[in-house]
Amino acid sequence: MVDTDILIKSNKGDKNKQNNLKYFEGKYCIFVITACELLNGAKNIHQLGEFNKALRYYNLALIDEKISDKAFTLFKKYSFINDMKVSDSFIAATAIRNDLFLYTDNKKDLNFIKEIKFYKEK
Repeated sequence: MVDTDILIKSNKGDKNKQNNLKYFEGKYCIFVITACELLNGAKNIHQLGEFNKALRYYNLALIDEKISDKAFTLFKKYSFINDMKVSDSFIAATAIRNDLFLYTDNKKDLNFIKEIKFYKEK
């Protein structure tokens, strides 16, 4: 599962991120909240259009009851001590519930969760 930071870096021309995404083309997904964060970060209407166009090529991981339950459990456990954000609890829950590796450069936001498997760049 690809996090927002990787998509942004790839969009800005980071060749390493682009190559890693190309290597797994069609074999990864993005979380629906990640897609929303990406669209929310658009600086103008042109960039919004580019992001919308790019999102058509990704499989979206959606929220279901099991993911919601897991996210709430994680948030209750880690929000106060680790300053976990709500969106991060859902990203973590989605990766855990679907047994997915998480491709992110923001490991510090979730590395306290032992169940998370992080993707290591090639």
